[in-house]
Amino acid sequence: MTLSMDYGAAGTRMLHDVLHIVPIPGSPPGEISAGGDSGSIWVDQASGKAVGLHFGGEVGNAPEHALANDILPVIEQLRVRFPAQPAPAPPDPDPDPVVDPDPLPDPDPLPDPDPDPIPNPDPVVDPDPVAPVEPPQLSWWQRFVQWLTKLFG
Repeated sequence: MTLSMDYGAAGTRMLHDVLHIVPIPGSPPGEISAGGDSGSIWVDQASGKAVGLHFGGEVGNAPEHALANDILPVIEQLRVRFPAQPAPAPPDPDPDPVVDPDPLPDPDPLPDPDPDPIPNPDPVVDPDPVAPVEPPQLSWWQRFVQWLTKLFG
């Protein structure tokens, strides 16, 4: 679809090859995109393939939706090139090869454990067995996960 977007002082721009993404019918209510999602890839649920590059969503009380650029024109405009896929291996020319029933030699047996280990004559004793340990510092991400766990757990 094509749509016009008002960018204020930058003016109104026509956007082509735009995908209008809506929630799956019957899914729980909630945001399907949020601020900061721009540049994310939308993936087709059935094929698992990228279909769009996210750039926006609804504003205010508009029905829930997201907007994305069709991925193929994006790939063309950015001149993205993917490495060639390796060619499949050629078929085996001999359909009935002779198979060695025991292709690997027997491994060397493991040595017997030492029956009389030498005892440690001078054991080291920790003079302070209960040393204070500082609690680890959590990253912001770990603190965020803890907060979510407390909130929803």
